Amino acid sequence: MKRIAFSLALVAILVTGLVAQEASAPEVVKFTVKRPGVGDVATRATNQTIDLQLDMDMGEMGGQQSMVQKMEFADSRTCTVLEAKGDSVTKFKVAYQKMKGTMKMEAAMLPEPMEQDLLEGRNPAGETYVFTVTDGGLTITNEEGEEASGEMREMLSSMEWTDNRLGAWSPSMADLTEKREISVGETITVSREKALSFVPQQNRAQLGDDANVSMELTLKETTMSLGAKVAVFDSKLKITGTPGAEEGMAMELSMEMTGTMTVGVDNMWVYSSKMKGPMKMEGGSAEMGMQMTGNGNMVLDALAVYSKAKPAEAK
Repeated sequence: MKRIAFSLALVAILVTGLVAQEASAPEVVKFTVKRPGVGDVATRATNQTIDLQLDMDMGEMGGQQSMVQKMEFADSRTCTVLEAKGDSVTKFKVAYQKMKGTMKMEAAMLPEPMEQDLLEGRNPAGETYVFTVTDGGLTITNEEGEEASGEMREMLSSMEWTDNRLGAWSPSMADLTEKREISVGETITVSREKALSFVPQQNRAQLGDDANVSMELTLKETTMSLGAKVAVFDSKLKITGTPGAEEGMAMELSMEMTGTMTVGVDNMWVYSSKMKGPMKMEGGSAEMGMQMTGNGNMVLDALAVYSKAKPAEAK
């Protein structure tokens, strides 16, 4: 009897151990890729702020100068897919509800604080533009059929059609990794080429050709958001570059941002992204006799809601 009791106890211990191991096994999330199709709608809102303390050495002529600089960018817009061929979107429209870009500067050398509208003369707020993709390139027209040109066209195309992808759906998780099954707790290292898609097109040229972008995503959990199952990732983004704002100006820029990103399990679309972190700048111009250092912070908050257009809206 004692041997039987001992054997039963041993079996119970083994079974309990197996159950415990099974219970502690990390969840494996199986993602499905979905490409935007006719009638798909993405409504996005983005807020970004950059605060910088700039310290400048102007040489014998200007001495030491300091400046506080704050930049704010905010937009909300709705993108509707109008036509598609296979997985490729060929026509879409974007309604711009809000678009704001300002830069404020305060310095002892300025008689009063200065504020600049970075979108002056090219703000599309309150307008709707239609984008048509052809073999010859991208055509952008307003609701009256007038074609966008100059700085307006350059800005709209960089916002909405980056790397032959819809800006409203970019980046998607499918663009960042080829993995479709990811375990909770697993960390994905995103390649430089793919991580660059996380940087807006209009900012890439400013970083310089030798810019280095690295990104890590760690799957934290799954949850429900607006009726959709989403995966929550802890994210880390590092950027170093040598932007040349002006001729003869050599600058080194570094940024390190952390935050979270939620991704749809059934489509791999990014529903939200919240990141913040420090940034540093250092450099100057020997020709101008100026050296400059800058320290500050960047905060990015983006939210997307996906839906289907009504038949009348998808025309």
